[in-house]
Amino acid sequence: MPRPPNPHAKTKRLVLEGTIEEESVRIRAFKKICVADGLQMKKELLDLLDFWLKKHNWPPGNPQTLLHSFGVQTKITQQCQYPNCEEIATHECIPNSPYAQKKVFYCQKHHDHAKESRLLKASKRL
Repeated sequence: MPRPPNPHAKTKRLVLEGTIEEESVRIRAFKKICVADGLQMKKELLDLLDFWLKKHNWPPGNPQTLLHSFGVQTKITQQCQYPNCEEIATHECIPNSPYAQKKVFYCQKHHDHAKESRLLKASKRL
């Protein structure tokens, strides 16, 4: 069983070693692609590492992290999809018709009209 990584180690090396044949094949393929495309392996691995760290919100307090990932919902501003309507949508609706779009956005006036006409399967307020 391999040792867990020590984040406080003084060495800055990262050793990547395939333990089974499938991993070794993937590592060799990565090296061949880098050579063929003229890429630097270090740069490619660091780009992947940056992506992974950003996904895990590291470092703490990252100002570029979106608020919804911390549990704060951002409000959707969508225009009403009723023809010739310029209002901002207040409801997200699911129409009854199987041929219609899966979700439509309506303002209060058109939501009430569609609801009275029984054109909606479900709706929720934005």
